[in-house]
Amino acid sequence: MNKSWNIALKATATLLATVMLLASCGSSETEFSTFTNSAGGYSVLLPVEGRSDETSTQDTDVGEIEVGIMVAEVSNELAYASSHTDFPEGVSLDLDGAVAGAVDGSVPGATLNSSVETTVDGWPCRQFEAEGQLEGTDAEMTGVICIAESRLFQIFVIGEPGVIADANTVAFIDSFTITSAG
Repeated sequence: MNKSWNIALKATATLLATVMLLASCGSSETEFSTFTNSAGGYSVLLPVEGRSDETSTQDTDVGEIEVGIMVAEVSNELAYASSHTDFPEGVSLDLDGAVAGAVDGSVPGATLNSSVETTVDGWPCRQFEAEGQLEGTDAEMTGVICIAESRLFQIFVIGEPGVIADANTVAFIDSFTITSAG
């Protein structure tokens, strides 16, 4: 996997893990609305409560890259995340490496149970599922990672066992659209 690619994935995963550790109140009835990131070129359904929007700049071996992430933390045990990263043109991006980096960076030591080729709006993607432990608690992760020209999109959910089959998770993943490439 490209070193700068790995750094960006770990930065996104670290930010998500930090947000998940923050205390918040969840509810069994989660209200969703469409989140559109015009600069990032995508839209997705996200929980209304617990949203935090972060942007960070990472210095990598291919130059500075900006990572934009929107996290909606429903509870200590459930978070939805969407992010985009623009890489300099000419940088080779690898979907399988991106999935491995996102899973390892978010749930260290997790087992990748599936990674399936798919597309979103004509762009190549991987839909994946993983399980492991996060801070000593059983956790599942599922999502979609796509590449559109030089832009990487990561859309995923991390939660307690059962989150992969949850109707809200399915709606979140299915709602993701790419509105512009990098």
